[in-house]
Amino acid sequence: MFRKVTLSIFVLFVLFSCSSDSAGEEEPTAVVKLPTVNSVSAISITDISAVVGGNVTSDGGASVSARGVAWGVSSNPTVAGTKTTNGTGTGEFSASLSGLQKNTQYYFRAYAINSKGTAYGSEITFTTNASLAELTTKAVTEITENSAQSGGEIVADGGKAITSRGICWSTTTNPTIDDNKTVDGEGVGSFDSAMSNLLADTEYFVRAYATNSEGTVYGNELSFITSAEVDKIYEGDIILRTQQEVDDFGVNNYIEVTGMVSIGVGGANDISNVDALSDLKSIGKDLIIYDNDNLGNLDGLSNLTSIQGDLTINFNDVFTNIDGLGNLISVTGDIEIAGNDSLQNIQGLSNLESLGGGFSIRTNNVLSSLNGFPGLTAMNGSLTVQGNGSLTNLDGLESTVSVNGNLIISNEPQLTNIDGIANVATVDNLLINNTGITVLNNLNVLESVQNDLRLTANSQLSSIQGFSSLTSVEGIYIQSNALLESISGFDGIISLEGDLFIKANSSLYDITAFPYLTGVSGSVDLSANKMTNLQFMSSVTAIEGGLYINYSETLLFLTGLENLTEIGGALILESVPLININVFDSLITLGGLTINNNQYLQNIEFPVLTEVKGNVSIMNNLDQFFNLDTTWNIDTIGGNLIIYQNNPSMANFGLLNLNAFQNLASVNGNIEITNNVNLSDYCSLQSLVVDGGLIGNFTAVGNDYNPTAQNIIDGNCSN
Repeated sequence: MFRKVTLSIFVLFVLFSCSSDSAGEEEPTAVVKLPTVNSVSAISITDISAVVGGNVTSDGGASVSARGVAWGVSSNPTVAGTKTTNGTGTGEFSASLSGLQKNTQYYFRAYAINSKGTAYGSEITFTTNASLAELTTKAVTEITENSAQSGGEIVADGGKAITSRGICWSTTTNPTIDDNKTVDGEGVGSFDSAMSNLLADTEYFVRAYATNSEGTVYGNELSFITSAEVDKIYEGDIILRTQQEVDDFGVNNYIEVTGMVSIGVGGANDISNVDALSDLKSIGKDLIIYDNDNLGNLDGLSNLTSIQGDLTINFNDVFTNIDGLGNLISVTGDIEIAGNDSLQNIQGLSNLESLGGGFSIRTNNVLSSLNGFPGLTAMNGSLTVQGNGSLTNLDGLESTVSVNGNLIISNEPQLTNIDGIANVATVDNLLINNTGITVLNNLNVLESVQNDLRLTANSQLSSIQGFSSLTSVEGIYIQSNALLESISGFDGIISLEGDLFIKANSSLYDITAFPYLTGVSGSVDLSANKMTNLQFMSSVTAIEGGLYINYSETLLFLTGLENLTEIGGALILESVPLININVFDSLITLGGLTINNNQYLQNIEFPVLTEVKGNVSIMNNLDQFFNLDTTWNIDTIGGNLIIYQNNPSMANFGLLNLNAFQNLASVNGNIEITNNVNLSDYCSLQSLVVDGGLIGNFTAVGNDYNPTAQNIIDGNCSN
């Protein structure tokens, strides 16, 4: 216990002693160090500027009175050199350097100053950029409707070689090298540039440009307006026979030729293109493209819109299409496309809106389609499709409704379909000749054929049907269709102003057409068919021309002719296997009569016929029973009366008398009776001869009895 008390007193004594010593002494002074500063990498480097900086992380025990960046082109720059001053104290700071040299390496260190001195951060380097080029745009001069001149001047290359220079232009502001441009060499200096293919009367913007490894820079922007287009017109005709002539003419940029333009026109030539004619818009007369062996296309005519004359494209060997005429709108004359050996289509004419004349497509051997034919409803001339050996249909003609000329489909043996003309309602003449169609049944819209309808020499045609809307046609000719078996329709035909020829159709046996036909102003020819009767003619009462029935090997009867009252021309019956001619019960007048070489004919009757205006010839009818016993009512023959056999050994040996002519009062020509070996009775002619009704001569030769006219007058009229 005594030891603890003694120790506590001792400790207290010590403590009080120490406290008294400290109070009597001065406090010690703090140590000051240099600031701590870090350099920060340069940013935003250009050709003449950069942003640098630093970070004062410690003031070293004394206030930082200045801070910034020391910089220069040599290593270890100090504040004794070039520097920035960027405030005081600690923390981050930045400094902008300007007025630098292009493409130059610089050194910099951040610094901080306190009472101890100046501290530096680590040294950092950067290099300024090489600059872009410096240039100006030259004034725009020599302005025309489609061209102008400009250029530029490069005064500095920016420290890098100029690799490309020129001008660029556009119809909008700030054109770039992505728009239209020229390339006019390399390097600094002045250069000139030409702008071409500009639009007339249009504002353009232009700038010079220069490109080096740092990029592309543009000069000042200028604007200009091209001249309004001045029409360049060539007066007169132009004939271009060579490629050089085409090119030389094209240099003049004519948009119109007042006369004819002829390209090629016979003989070998070297014209391979017409590109130089691309400005041509209108031709005052004909355009003829003729006999070019090397012309590959018509693309150079793509701006042509009007031809005030004919368009002729004939005998060109190479081009396969006429697409170059795709903008053609109007042709005031005819179009003829013929003899182009490689032409495959005519789609280039699809925009044609007006055609003043006709359209002829002939002998284009590989033309397989008319698709692209102009969508014209009215053709002001003829439409001819002829001799195109590969054409199988007429598709493309569907818009055509009227043809104010001839519609001719001819010599197209591969043509099996004519639906393309199914909408034609009116036409001057219609000819369908030598095609491959088998059934003709699609012309039921056709209303009027001003002149003739001709269906001829179609070797595969077996049936003709329809024509249900046809009410007006002058003449109808159905001839030489070897496989044609039947004809029906034509219900609207009441009369014909021309002919009706149905002949030389060697398989034709069935005609149910023309049920309401009453009159024919021309002739009717029903020869060389395979019919057995003529029943389809039963409504016909008058034929103003002739009626010809010849070489019809199966025609046994003339049934169907019973209602005929008049035949204005000749009735000719030749080489027909008739036995009787006894259907003309209504026939009163006849223009002429020839009955020849009908080897089975026995009997002829004309019970009410009063007049034959021309000749009556009865010849070479060889049947043993042939006779003229039946009395005819005829009293006048305007020409000759001839009864003749050219082979006496096979003469009309059944003929014994001429009783058919006992009412005959007048013959204005001769009477010739020859080689009828059994004919001995002429008494039926006695009153005619005695009364002076025979104007000409009377001759009887080679018959059983051959009297003279005087014999008959004297009463010796029979043997």
